[in-house]
Amino acid sequence: MTHAETKTLTTDGAWCWFQDPRAVYVNNQLFAGWMTHDGKLIMGSYDPKSGDKKTFTLEEDWDVDDHNTLSILTLPDNRLMVFYARHNKVGLYCRTTLNPADITQWQDEVTVSDTNRITYSHPAYLADEDLYFVVWRGPTWKPTFATSKDGITWSESHILVQEEGREASNIRPYLKA
Repeated sequence: MTHAETKTLTTDGAWCWFQDPRAVYVNNQLFAGWMTHDGKLIMGSYDPKSGDKKTFTLEEDWDVDDHNTLSILTLPDNRLMVFYARHNKVGLYCRTTLNPADITQWQDEVTVSDTNRITYSHPAYLADEDLYFVVWRGPTWKPTFATSKDGITWSESHILVQEEGREASNIRPYLKA
């Protein structure tokens, strides 16, 4: 695609570089998430072959903050699981598409963690263990994680990185997946 062929998925989108991945390419389609200027959390898709664009609003009133955007996990069957949280508020949530590479229908929202000061999610699927894994900045400002076998029931959260003697809240190790 040349610059002259560049396509715009949205003219009203922001995201923070701490969450990954913010966009994925699955089944010959591009999927991305963003926050709008009025606080909507949006998932979008673009099919470069047909030119078809779709959007789905995951949250209508999600506060106006680029840190509130989502991260995307592509599942082995090409369904999409997204993770999102309000910046420094309570709760990390996820939703999964009902069908592969289709953002028009979703399962109900699931609470991954109900601790406070959550942000910056990084999901992964560990195929050998058949395990979902998500890391985020947790309530102590440290990388925190939870796991799930089914994407619905999640383990208790655990701090992943915390150097003994350096528990102060101004010490913030950030993890990039």
